Amino acid sequence: MENIINQIRSIRTELQGLLECDVNIRMTNNDTFHWPRVVGETVEIHSKTPINNAAIAIEIAYALQAAVLIRHFPKQRLACYILARQFAFKYLDTFSETERESYKAFLAEYSVNESVLLQAYEALCDEKASPEKKGHCLGTHLIKPHFPDDSANRLNEAVHLAVLAWPLACPTHILLTQGGDDRLHMSYDTGTNKYYIAPFPQSDVIVRSSCTSSPPTVSGFVAAELLRQKLLIAALKKDLSTAFAMSLKNVRNRIASSFKFNESEVFVVCTPSGTDAEMLITYLALCRYKKRGQQQTAKDVPLIQNIIVAAGEVGSGTVEACQCHHFSSSAPDGNRVLIGNCIAGVKDDNVEIVTLPARKKTGVVNDICSSTVQLEEQVRCAIEDNGKTVILHKVERSKTGIKALCLSFLKHLKQKYQDALIIVIDAAQMRCNDSFLSEYLNAGFCVLGTGSKFFSGAPFSGFLLFPTKEAFLSCEEFAGGLGNYFAKDEVDERLTTLKEALPTRRNYGLLLRWETALANIEQYVHIPVDKRASLISQWVKKAQKLLEETAYVNLLNEATLDVEGQITECWQDKTGALEVKSQTEHFRHDGGNTIISFTLHPAQNGEQGEALDTKALKVVYQWMTKDISAWLPIHATIEERFIAKYKCLIGQPVKIGTEPEMGVLRIALSAPMVCRMAEENSLADVSSQITRELGDDRRVLDKLSLIGKYYPLFEKAQNKQ
Repeated sequence: MENIINQIRSIRTELQGLLECDVNIRMTNNDTFHWPRVVGETVEIHSKTPINNAAIAIEIAYALQAAVLIRHFPKQRLACYILARQFAFKYLDTFSETERESYKAFLAEYSVNESVLLQAYEALCDEKASPEKKGHCLGTHLIKPHFPDDSANRLNEAVHLAVLAWPLACPTHILLTQGGDDRLHMSYDTGTNKYYIAPFPQSDVIVRSSCTSSPPTVSGFVAAELLRQKLLIAALKKDLSTAFAMSLKNVRNRIASSFKFNESEVFVVCTPSGTDAEMLITYLALCRYKKRGQQQTAKDVPLIQNIIVAAGEVGSGTVEACQCHHFSSSAPDGNRVLIGNCIAGVKDDNVEIVTLPARKKTGVVNDICSSTVQLEEQVRCAIEDNGKTVILHKVERSKTGIKALCLSFLKHLKQKYQDALIIVIDAAQMRCNDSFLSEYLNAGFCVLGTGSKFFSGAPFSGFLLFPTKEAFLSCEEFAGGLGNYFAKDEVDERLTTLKEALPTRRNYGLLLRWETALANIEQYVHIPVDKRASLISQWVKKAQKLLEETAYVNLLNEATLDVEGQITECWQDKTGALEVKSQTEHFRHDGGNTIISFTLHPAQNGEQGEALDTKALKVVYQWMTKDISAWLPIHATIEERFIAKYKCLIGQPVKIGTEPEMGVLRIALSAPMVCRMAEENSLADVSSQITRELGDDRRVLDKLSLIGKYYPLFEKAQNKQ
């Protein structure tokens, strides 16, 4: 039996969570083959069951979900069967057309009743029928084989009960893609989102993409599945509203606890992503502007000035979100919206954007710290001359690891301008020491973070931290459009006006994504700080060395883009105290920059050629995710064919220069990697774990080098497709 369970885990990784729900599974060796089925509270699987068959996978999913529910509700079996069949048919939606047709053929051969049921169900889906109609359709067919002598009363009761839990009768990996923007949407052809990342563990993929996003870890995915089952059970007990609200409150409390925040000093708000959180910051600024009641000295001047630091290396939708504009065609509430349009309640001229680019046109890092005099004048002019409220972003880590603006300078500005200035720490990458977040909050700064970058929860999940003394979010006239993005249960209950202005909507996807993240966060923060720092430092140094030894790949050495060893005077206060940072300190995270950026230089005439631009790197990024061994020439070695099969997730390309056009790819350290390296106690064991992680880094770099060697051939093969 263990063998077939392991097969399910390895072949159908999206079902791993269900296998951890204490389901009784029994193997049979009957002469007559039968599909997976529920007998009492046990799932019975024939020993000759072909697990890799799509039809079998769907029936296993049905049987597992039915068994879990029946164990808790033995007297409501029909409702359990209805929900399990709805669950299985939602799972069917994720399969290719060919696999769907094979499932229909399977049903026609083994169960005419189920075949008729699927046809009727699909007809209801086409007409966008209500859950009640679908439930009645499923129940009418299911009552015949399971309760042949029962009455219509049982059917009506079962349908009514099932409808209460209807949204949760859906596979966890599908729910994880809901309640966000179009970056979450899964292509049913590939089973992945636009970044080629699946919403379930990808055991056959090397993951070094945490600076973009990552598939959930096994432990995170199982935690999300267990939570879905808990909510399903609560729904059948008619207590879903309370259970959902308490689950999100638990998420907020666990975020605060993990980073050792004092609950009385911070409000936590969960957001669908880090980008969405920017809208709440702008809303805070609009509320603050109204509270100040200051009149502008010029007509038609925006109320808010939002200064985005390190532009070009923060989220792609940041500029739109900072203006309270829709930044994606899909909003978290499921509605279609127009990118660039303002959310309801905010006018186009309410907010102006000022961007400070991360880099010069040549790719050199802009020394924003040396421009503090000009930046302070920018803030002064906006507040004192024009009566605006100003938002100023400090980027804790950018897409390539840049850290911009100094704490002492920000404290000086905050002390000077008080409520007229909102400082927000963009810590979306979460590549910073834990203590930094508390330090920022204590200084009166808001903090924006995520669970889906360094911490590798399922994409995407965000949080926003408001210091209690700063969180004046009580201006109803601006709150109308926030309902597309946020709901009551996501907000700290003490933010009463904001909470009351938001709709009562359950974002199951956001809750489950945070569950996948917290499984990793809580494991990571449990590791002693010194041990984490040592592991991170060792990995950074060794991974950089591996990259430097790799043909056709050049490490982006930031020191070569500026004066090496330069010391920049960041800001000098009135007492003469000077905060200084070396060039390399812009890139620190417990001992080093945990995002390693590099250029790719395909071979030209047997030598390393020019670096690929961002457009070409996007194609390489795609090649890294799939088996490209069929594109190799006949003379390629066996080892090269083996390397070409590797599936690798890396950080998506980032444009860093325009003169000339320059782009980089990235590999990034993640919290799960640190946790794996910290698993053993002895130094020898830790060294072995680091070596194991570096082995995967070596495989990633070997494939990149192979692409560099055969780039023209791969490009031709790509164009033929």
